Amino acid sequence: MIVKEYKNKGLTCIIRRLDKSLSFDSYPCGYVEIPKEYWNQVKKAANNWEFETNGDITFIGELPEGERGRLCIGFDMAHSWDGHYEADRWVCDRTELECERETNFLAKQVRRFIDDCERNK
Repeated sequence: MIVKEYKNKGLTCIIRRLDKSLSFDSYPCGYVEIPKEYWNQVKKAANNWEFETNGDITFIGELPEGERGRLCIGFDMAHSWDGHYEADRWVCDRTELECERETNFLAKQVRRFIDDCERNK
C-alpha cells in the first residue's frame, strides 16, 4: 500500500508499506520513479549496483499499485539489520521517516545520474 508520495530533486518518490505475511511483520519500502526517457540507462546502472541504498536496489520495474506504467527503482527495509525476531515472527524496527530519508538519498543519486546523462548527450 502506498503511504506517501512526494517530489524530491524533481523526481517522484514513493513510500510503500508491504503487508504482513506468516513470518514477517509489515515493513517500509522506498522507490524513485524514473522518467521513461532515462529508464534503460537507470535500469542498467541499478543492475550494475551503481546506486547505494539500504541493502542495495531490490526492486526494478513497474509498481503494482496506482497509475500503470510507473517505472521505478527501489529498496526494502526487510533485512536482518532492519529488525528483530519475536517468537517466530520478524518485526521491522525501521520507520517510514527513516525510509523517506533513504528514498531522498536515492533520489539525489538518480538525479545526479540523469544530469550526467544529459551532459553526455
